Formats: sequence, structure tokens, C-alpha cells
Amino acid sequence: MSRSKYPFPNPFFEWTRLFAQANDLYLTSASVIRMRTLVLMGGGGKAHREAHTMVTEKIDATIEAAMRIPMATPMGLTTTARTALQPYRRRVAANHRRLSGRKETSGQA
Repeated sequence: MSRSKYPFPNPFFEWTRLFAQANDLYLTSASVIRMRTLVLMGGGGKAHREAHTMVTEKIDATIEAAMRIPMATPMGLTTTARTALQPYRRRVAANHRRLSGRKETSGQA
């Protein structure tokens, strides 16, 4: 992240960035849900492992977000919200890459 030449962050840009990150999470999550549904419909051991992974990842992401929020709260509302979204964004992006068969993508934060 580049530093602004202005001493105070522009609230409009902070909220716009948060909206973009939340929108990316929403769209990527929809794609992951679709791909996971296809795996689960296939049944068998792969479906069982995917269901187990899905539940454990949600629990882990929730715990991580809950631990990070108190540290980010003094930094402002948008920073707190971005901090809370980060564990989910990271896992959803990794699941999207894994389920779509893609390797590493550039530009993922």
C-alpha cells in the first residue's frame, strides 16, 4: 500500500476501498459456493473432505477475525472492517484457486 502525500486519509477513498474488497469477497464467495456444491453433489470421500474443510475453515476464520478486531478498533471503522474481512478474503481466494484448478494469481491481497 502506498502512502498518501496528505497527512490524513481521505474517508471517501477508505470507504470505496472497503466496498471494493467486500464486493470482491461477495463475488468470489458465490463462485466458491457453486464449485463446492458441484463437489458435494458428487458424493464420496472427496465430498466428505470438502464438507469437513468448509466447516473448519469457517470456524478458523471466525476465530482469527475475532482475535484481530480488538487490535484494529483504535485505528478506525474502515480499518477494523478490512481487518475483519481479511481472514475470510484470504481463505475464499485460496479456495477459489484450489477448486478452479488455478495456480497462484497476482494481485490478491
